[in-house]
Amino acid sequence: MKSVKRFGLMIDGWSSHHTHYLAVFVVTREYGTELLSFSPLNDETSLNAASMADSIDWIIDYYKLDYTKCLFLVGDNTEVNPALARRLKLNFIGCHSHTLNLAVKRKILQNSEIKQLIEKVHKMMLKLNSLKRRALLKSKTKLAPKIENATRWTSTFEMLKRYFQIIDPVRELFANDAELDRVEDDAPVDHYSRIKMYQLIPNPDEHKALEKWCNILKPVEEATTSLQGGIIN
Repeated sequence: MKSVKRFGLMIDGWSSHHTHYLAVFVVTREYGTELLSFSPLNDETSLNAASMADSIDWIIDYYKLDYTKCLFLVGDNTEVNPALARRLKLNFIGCHSHTLNLAVKRKILQNSEIKQLIEKVHKMMLKLNSLKRRALLKSKTKLAPKIENATRWTSTFEMLKRYFQIIDPVRELFANDAELDRVEDDAPVDHYSRIKMYQLIPNPDEHKALEKWCNILKPVEEATTSLQGGIIN
């Protein structure tokens, strides 16, 4: 790595079992993109820019890279990453896929109709994810329910795609399912466990509306995939 003339840094975070990990990649003309480190922060009590900068400083020093040759930092458009770039005195390049993700989520939230329908499908998927219902669904299809991830709009699109793939067996199996799940004492009034399964299955008009929005979102999902994979024409 000492031989590289210029390089950039690319970072991303991932949390699992109460531990936050920082992935640091180096981007060079000579070697392309290489993973330098995937580990918890040096100071796990803080996830601020100073803590991340300390971890990156250690990684740069370990690989004997020259900070004066670093041209940019690429990361999600969070508050921490631009602050980190300023602290390291690097040009910050926000993730274009994440920018698109934020724009789409903002658009979805502005439309009360699609927002409510997505919430309904999300609750239906949560309800289907119980051991008993998954076993019943497995008797009709190999496809399992997909749950929306609040941090990634593409998971919303994937959930809607899965809805259209499994809705026929779901209607066949659960159209008359009035069973309630075990309700936690502190569960909100609108929690999915308080709603009967058949009430969460979209009606024909709602199904058509979901179909329309899925068609609208499909080109955006393809653009997101291209941005993430670097396949842009």
